[in-house]
Amino acid sequence: MTEVDFQESSVELIYNTMKSEFELAQYASVGYPTDERGESKDKRLLKYLIREGHGSIFEHATLSFFITMPSIVAIHLLTHRTLHRSTSNSGRYRVPTNQFMNIYRTDIGVQAEKDHQSRNALAPNENEAEIEEIFHQFFQSSIDTYEKLKDLGCPRELARMVCCGGNMTSYTYTGTLRAWINFCCQRDTDHTQIETRTVAVLIRNILSENFPVTMGYVQFESVGMKRHFTL
Repeated sequence: MTEVDFQESSVELIYNTMKSEFELAQYASVGYPTDERGESKDKRLLKYLIREGHGSIFEHATLSFFITMPSIVAIHLLTHRTLHRSTSNSGRYRVPTNQFMNIYRTDIGVQAEKDHQSRNALAPNENEAEIEEIFHQFFQSSIDTYEKLKDLGCPRELARMVCCGGNMTSYTYTGTLRAWINFCCQRDTDHTQIETRTVAVLIRNILSENFPVTMGYVQFESVGMKRHFTL
């Protein structure tokens, strides 16, 4: 019997068209003499572009991420139409992984009172131990059922239907820097599902490492930023 392998979400940057984020400032100031530019002026220009919402400049940078996450989170990323390329693991060509998202008791919480879709993870749930055990049993049952169907000669493309949203999958997503900033602005917020926000935080950290000046100027809680960077 194949045992459940509990995993955390992970994000890896596999492609970045920019050697330096100051290339963005170069594209924005193409009409100015090069001797009038410098790092301090480039920083001020990037700040101005972010503040005024001139997002098209940030479309010159394209980044690809290899992301491993629960299947339900992958669906959330696919709703962002500005992330214009994606490829994924397919259950038609390979056996679905035995890896599932890790369920932490401290993240279970209770249904939020102010809305219909969120949970209050800060509120303790007196049944959290039992809930955790039910998830673990269900994940194991999903693997056992898939293997039984496979042993009975059921085609993979049909047997994979028993896989659930907690099953870990991997996608490669490609989008512009503008699109990724927009994704982080929308998904790295308190109203986002914890499992999706975890991925957004990982992406935001990588963006901050590669575009520290630009990301330092982004105000993620600003409605204006969301408006300017949403295509």
